Amino acid sequence: MKLGKIVHRGKTKKGLDIVIRYPVEGDVEMLLKYINSLSKECTFIRFQGE
Repeated sequence: MKLGKIVHRGKTKKGLDIVIRYPVEGDVEMLLKYINSLSKECTFIRFQGE
């Protein structure tokens, strides 16, 4: 894997440009925030003590 190597360039259905590439060290903080936002747990406890 080559850091930052572009794998694909394209456009979304709405015409936005996209680039898919391998991550680089500078992406770590942004990726961690994104991953953590996806895995936020929403737990609702209806009955306690049962």
